[in-house]
Amino acid sequence: MKYQIEWYKANTDRTYKEAATEEQKKRTEIEIAQLHDGNPYNDKIRQV
Repeated sequence: MKYQIEWYKANTDRTYKEAATEEQKKRTEIEIAQLHDGNPYNDKIRQV
C-alpha cells in the first residue's frame, strides 16, 4: 500500500512538473515574439 502511494505521488509530481515546464516554454516563446514584433510600445515583458 505504501509503495502505491509513493508511486502515485511521484507520478503526479512528474506530471505537474512537465506541465509547468511546457507552460514556461510557451510563455518564453510568446515573450520573444513580443520583443521582436516591431511594435516599440510593446517591448516590456509581463509576468502573468
